[in-house]
Amino acid sequence: MNRYHYNLGKSVFICSSAILGLWLGANTTTNNVQAETTTEEPTSQQISKATQTKNSTSNLNQTKVETKTSLTAQSATPVAQAENQPSTIEDKPETKVIVHYQGDGDKWKPYIWGADPGSNGQEHEWTGKDSYGKYASITLDGNYKKLGLLIKDKNWGKDGSGNDRSLTVPDNGRAEVWYKGGKDDQQKVTPTYDHANIKLHYYEDKKSDNQVKNINYWTDTDNTKQTTSLDKNNEADFNFTDTKTGFHEIYVEPVEADKIIRTFKPIPGSEVTNIYVVNKDNTAYYSKSFAPIPKEQTQKPDQHVISNTTDVTIHFKGDGTKWVPYIWGKKPYNSGTQYKWDGKDAYGYYANITLDNNYQQIGTLIKGVNDWSKDGSGQDRAVTVDNNGKAEVWYKEGSDDQQKVTPVFTGGSVNIHYYDNNDVKQVKVWTDGDKDKAQTVTLDKDHTVNVKLTDKQFEHVFVAPVGSDTTARSFTLLPGTKPTNIYLVNKDNTAYYTESFAPIPKEQTQKPDQHVISNTTDVTIHFKGDGTKWVPYIWGKKPYNSGTQYKWDGKDAYGYYANITLDNNYQQIGTLIKGVNDWSKDGSGQDRAVTVDNNGKAEVWYKEGSDDQQKVTPVFTGGSVNIHYYDNNDVKQVKVWTDGDKDKAQTVTLDKDHTVNVKLTDKQFEHVFVAPVGSDTTARSFTLLPGTKPTNIYLVNKDNTAYYTESFALAKQSVMSASMTSPNTVAIETGKNMSADEARADLKLNNNNSITNIIAIDPDANGRSKKFEITTAHNLDILDNNLIGLKGNYKAIDVGSYVRSKAFDLGSYVRSKAFDDKYAYDGNDLGVTYDKKQTTIKLWAPTAKSVILNIYDSLDNDAQPAKTIIMKRGDKGVWSSVLEGDMKGKAYDYSLTFVNGLKTQTDDPYSKAVTVNGDRTVIEDYDNIKPNNFNRMPEFSSPTQAIIYETSIRDFSSDPNSGIKDKGKYLGMIESGKTPTGQVTGLAYLKALGITHVQIMPSFDYASVDETKPLADQYNWGYDPKNYDVPEGSYSSDPKNPIARIKEMKEMINGLHKAGIRVVMDVVYNHVFDPKDQAFELTVPGYYFHYDKDNNPTSISGCGNDIRSTGKMVRKYIVDSVTYWAKQYKVDGFRFDIMSLLDTDTMNAVRAALDKIDPGIITYGEGWDMNPYTKEVGTSQPNAPKVPDVGFFSDDIRNTVKGENGNAGLVIGNGYESNYANDAKKFVDSFLGGQKLKYDAWETHPYVKPSQMINYVSCHDGYTLYDYIKKIMPNESDANIAKRIRLADSMVMFAEGIPFFHSGQEGLRTKAGNNNSYNSSIRINQIDWDRIGANKDTVNYFKQLTDLRKKLSVLHLNNYDQINQNVKAINAGKDGIFAFEYKENGKKMYIIFNVNNNDAALKGVDLTGYHKLLDSDGKVSLGQNTILMPLSTLVVEGGKWNSNNKIGNQGETQPVQIPSNVDANNSESSEDTISNVNTSTEVSADTIELTHNAYVYDINGNIVTENGKKLVLKNDQFVKVRYSGRLITINGKKFYQIGHNKFIKAVNTELKGILKHN
Repeated sequence: MNRYHYNLGKSVFICSSAILGLWLGANTTTNNVQAETTTEEPTSQQISKATQTKNSTSNLNQTKVETKTSLTAQSATPVAQAENQPSTIEDKPETKVIVHYQGDGDKWKPYIWGADPGSNGQEHEWTGKDSYGKYASITLDGNYKKLGLLIKDKNWGKDGSGNDRSLTVPDNGRAEVWYKGGKDDQQKVTPTYDHANIKLHYYEDKKSDNQVKNINYWTDTDNTKQTTSLDKNNEADFNFTDTKTGFHEIYVEPVEADKIIRTFKPIPGSEVTNIYVVNKDNTAYYSKSFAPIPKEQTQKPDQHVISNTTDVTIHFKGDGTKWVPYIWGKKPYNSGTQYKWDGKDAYGYYANITLDNNYQQIGTLIKGVNDWSKDGSGQDRAVTVDNNGKAEVWYKEGSDDQQKVTPVFTGGSVNIHYYDNNDVKQVKVWTDGDKDKAQTVTLDKDHTVNVKLTDKQFEHVFVAPVGSDTTARSFTLLPGTKPTNIYLVNKDNTAYYTESFAPIPKEQTQKPDQHVISNTTDVTIHFKGDGTKWVPYIWGKKPYNSGTQYKWDGKDAYGYYANITLDNNYQQIGTLIKGVNDWSKDGSGQDRAVTVDNNGKAEVWYKEGSDDQQKVTPVFTGGSVNIHYYDNNDVKQVKVWTDGDKDKAQTVTLDKDHTVNVKLTDKQFEHVFVAPVGSDTTARSFTLLPGTKPTNIYLVNKDNTAYYTESFALAKQSVMSASMTSPNTVAIETGKNMSADEARADLKLNNNNSITNIIAIDPDANGRSKKFEITTAHNLDILDNNLIGLKGNYKAIDVGSYVRSKAFDLGSYVRSKAFDDKYAYDGNDLGVTYDKKQTTIKLWAPTAKSVILNIYDSLDNDAQPAKTIIMKRGDKGVWSSVLEGDMKGKAYDYSLTFVNGLKTQTDDPYSKAVTVNGDRTVIEDYDNIKPNNFNRMPEFSSPTQAIIYETSIRDFSSDPNSGIKDKGKYLGMIESGKTPTGQVTGLAYLKALGITHVQIMPSFDYASVDETKPLADQYNWGYDPKNYDVPEGSYSSDPKNPIARIKEMKEMINGLHKAGIRVVMDVVYNHVFDPKDQAFELTVPGYYFHYDKDNNPTSISGCGNDIRSTGKMVRKYIVDSVTYWAKQYKVDGFRFDIMSLLDTDTMNAVRAALDKIDPGIITYGEGWDMNPYTKEVGTSQPNAPKVPDVGFFSDDIRNTVKGENGNAGLVIGNGYESNYANDAKKFVDSFLGGQKLKYDAWETHPYVKPSQMINYVSCHDGYTLYDYIKKIMPNESDANIAKRIRLADSMVMFAEGIPFFHSGQEGLRTKAGNNNSYNSSIRINQIDWDRIGANKDTVNYFKQLTDLRKKLSVLHLNNYDQINQNVKAINAGKDGIFAFEYKENGKKMYIIFNVNNNDAALKGVDLTGYHKLLDSDGKVSLGQNTILMPLSTLVVEGGKWNSNNKIGNQGETQPVQIPSNVDANNSESSEDTISNVNTSTEVSADTIELTHNAYVYDINGNIVTENGKKLVLKNDQFVKVRYSGRLITINGKKFYQIGHNKFIKAVNTELKGILKHN
């Protein structure tokens, strides 16, 4: 990845539609699923028992010891039970089951599990015996619609056929069945009872005023009614005994107002039969949870619990006896259910359905009653849910299209519920059938009323409150005879069909003392341009947060607008105007920044084609505003006016919540003014937001600002942030400065917890601060909704800080230890452990409250789950489920629920195979998907023997003239082809080059290419990870086939291995494409990513997020991932993108794990020192000694050879570039393996061995080498550019360390001047094979280089002592010549470069008798005075090596001669004697090397003398400097201090002057 330029937040927007699998056609056994509902950690006895059970069943075919369940939309019900614990034992959801068995009850026992919804299976004992045989009276935890059942023995033998049996639970909550030994069929039996003990519970709505006091009861064989009274708990006990004739049923009848007779059967035996009767309901229920008990009798007064629901009405004109509706949640996704028609009306059949969630869109099918035939085209249909909570649609048989129908009603009934204004006592109701016939009805004490509608014909119903809220709302009835429920909220104009869609104020759903404030910022974007083409993309900038694409909300006089509420308090936001469906960008395409005003609003106007903010004064013609007033109960009213009519002020009264809605009717105005009436009279002004919705304005007593969000308004009296940092500590930030004592007095915790200690962080002189660390009396449970409040304003405590562990300091990770120590998991079985008989799936998600495993029979991403399994939470927060049978080919994902209400759906972070676009995980036999004879290559001897060649799978073979069949695919990498002109391409070309390793740009599953769409119009390098352990699908022959990508990538690697070429994988563990859509954030929110001191995600990578490798489970993941690729795919090396964002401990752990597999695997990466948060631990060049077996891309050799940022390097500057002296020195240091780069003045690179240097001049980032030279030298001929490229290739190839080359560099590759082609077209990025052929001379020269490097062992040295003994620089750049002398096989060898664009004489080296190993021009004649060709390389071998040569002593090298046109100054003379000063042979961070003779100066800039002689130090000495090398300016020049009143010029540590010697 480019060191300097990254793109921000490139999000992918993927829409899901549900396509049904054909799972219903399978047999009962395969449709049944496990569900593990236990949330407690098992005891050792339970574990032992479970292990025994598992072992005893391992050989059973299609048998489940655990739970089985069939598909249902209600599969998550047990989860809800886990989250909402009942207040009493009676409140627990239960189902009554009675199993009778005629047979050997000592051998056979009943085994029962929940099938709809799913739950664990369990064996039960017989509880008694009657005239039929054995029976078991069982109470199951949970409300079930269907049950699965087996009659089994202790060895898992099964009675009858052995198939699973299904049992439907009636609405009364009791399922009873009779079986006979050896048969699966249910027997028809009418039981007779001779006794019964009954406990009756009676419930009635508050409106009934408890009129029922007595109950009549009798049996079907004795009509004599007996009467019993209900006690104070509305319960009655009675019994029957009839030993003569017996009885079959019991009847009960309330005596007073409710006189409905209910009938039921007792429980066999002596067990008490509990019966639950509800006023006006005809059923006698066996379970309280099945009975429709009024909410008032099941909830505490302060716990008004709102369940999320969506009303769906399906109309169908057709054969309703053949077709039925099938419905599922689409946005958000949830599994589907088949429904029955509720009735018929004038149009046809209809079904009124209530779904258990708030949906924005639902999926529908009209399907066969008993099969999966589908009406119409058979395609899924999508229905949008209106913001009132209702989705209603009309279909006709044979058509997918929604029909346009206006329903007409002839009477009906409606229940009206009113919220948020106790002053409203009545409502008026009328229809459009008779608008003058309005009913005025009174709300009851619960603000509810039922209204009968008697008009003969109407379409719409209208309701208007009577009082301060008089707005009429309209709605249509639901079909059928049941009342339509309508929910109204004060000052809200919508009639809602479900309570959860209605914006009911928090005060009515939370305790009064827990007003929870959410941080929000209002953003309004205006755009004058084509809003059908462009949309806004917004992200948090200060603090940083990832981005989201938004839709326009509407249009006004200026153009399009979008009102956006962001979930944080921002000081600055980032914006782009981008393409609706792509990443084209309006204007220059640069990111735009918008400052948020202190009132909480950022508003900006743009026009198409310009980045500039436009100056616009909006004018309004009416509007509406909701005014909220805080902090002064004496203020009862406010005055409101506009600048359109300043004399026309409205005085309005605040309601009990200090809120009022004000309509503005002035015809034209710009600003609105509001002034409280009372002790606070200051007028505040503001402008409205565009659109028809009311603008919310928040006022605070004595504060002159009108705020647009509550969190900005109450900042000074609220907790701004609260983060759990350990089990019993919380880091908080308040909106105002406080002392610790003041904070202790005002802060409160929920959940009966309290504060035991509070410490102010960085307090001022008065002990006041905004930041505190709080110690709690009890540990905080990460699975609880923990709140902390300041004066009644509560903030949710973020567990993410404890999870990722960051307090207020920038670099400290000390607080992560507590979480990691408690929850880090060291098992090697996360993800899928596959076996034909059994598959285990495990997910690490310690902060999740529940996890559901969704199993799919289809690989289509729109398919619905065939099975849903409630996973079991185990030690360390690992959730697991065991699936019996062969699950190969099944897809799965997870649905997670967290304590704060967050719900996520994701694939497995440890996915090894996936569906198309990586959306779901696929179970496969991963180990056995491989080509024949697929093995590792022999261990690679030394990393310095590597010659690395970087390419992309698409770039390499996509050229239409390549002659390669599988263009841009894995298999295309191992094809050989020819262009029409005869140029060899593909693998044959790669092999002929002589490289040892090919580095392949990202080939893991990345998110920036849509695998379902043609690739011709999309391209990306792929540095956008989605699934780390899965090959990218767009490179396979079939992205929809999860096996194809795995097998073909392995075939590619195997083919390269057979050609003798090793494979380096380019891995990107420093960031993901988008955390919101990636498994890390969706499974353990906040853990995997790095956050700044304010708990906002960092973006050092420039990609919107940074991986936090210091977390134990993050490090484990990276190590597991790398070793997986090495073992499964036989990868030979890894290149780490922005490796400096990964810590050195992680990289050493990676290295250690790889060494166990193959020590010859090479590891290297980008070590740019760019991370201020992990500077000391990041795997960067300055930290090279901490990772001795990891290599770093060398910008030292890159910048000196090629240049950087438009500057000329050695191969471009012809020896005259302005920075030549520095380039020359740094090139020599780099060429000799980098041992002296630790003294670099700009940035120390203290390498410990040559293999830590990856020498290169060009890669995928930035310009190609050809394009860079052409940019600097636009008039240079291609022939001369080819010379410069050959010279650069030579300087890299022969440098000590590891040479690295960009594909096509050897053939003058161009990207048409594009320096960041990450998402440019394939035409720009592909290798032009004809261009390769046209530059075959340069290509052939490159082959000579690889061949020679392989032959010369002296170029493979990986030890600095060996280099110093065998290599020395004899000309370090003087006159543009670099000459190096080597000892190779007992002979002398010279490598010589001429960077001049003209001939140059090689001075001081007699090459008489030598022979050429390489002559880049082929024209050099060797002799006493050898003339070098322009821009050339010469390698010669000849005379014997003199062992007395002092190899590597740079003090004996010839000095650089600066050309005459370069200013030489500040060099010191050595004419005076040198005195003994503070010199050193030790090298440390505060030690510098003198590269010139240097006078010693005093503080006044005068040369210091001793004994009458000037004090001077000779070059090549090491001198210790004070104050960590800080520069000091004396008389305008820079000095280092080396002693008391002793200084040397800094210039004498740089090669900027002519060295003069004695």
